[in-house]
Amino acid sequence: MELSSSRSGGFSIVAVEGEIDPKASVDLERALSDMVTAGERRFVVDLAGVKHLSGAGVRILLMFARKLSGLGGHLALCSLASPVQAIFEVAGFLDAFTICGTRAEAIAQAPSGVWRFAALEKAAVVLGVSRSGVVTASRPQPGTAELAARAAHLLCRAPEGPR
Repeated sequence: MELSSSRSGGFSIVAVEGEIDPKASVDLERALSDMVTAGERRFVVDLAGVKHLSGAGVRILLMFARKLSGLGGHLALCSLASPVQAIFEVAGFLDAFTICGTRAEAIAQAPSGVWRFAALEKAAVVLGVSRSGVVTASRPQPGTAELAARAAHLLCRAPEGPR
């Protein structure tokens, strides 16, 4: 299995090539977890190059989707080949995932609240403020006043995000 990643529309795009067998599932889980640790919350996993997906691979994707949901993130799968799509159908997991035909569709179908919360998180980092309101930076970054105004506007409209 080979993985490549890129960014598009505020999403981390992870393209998978080859077979996702039990051993490769561990590698996939590690790669996705590392991206979450680095702050990524919005993912499209492109499975166009996957010819075989084991039960372990389905389990990893399901656990990752649940993890992201708990963090206010989003996971979409796209470009599933017929044999891979059949695995999700047989397992009864089609409704457990956002599954789209293309990367662009996956990005377009993401809930807007997820994006808004991600934007607020980034604004808080730039402003040097933690979720509890504690100032974490001694000096704000350039452009802070403009970002603060935007963040305040969004905060007034945004639903409460996960804690």
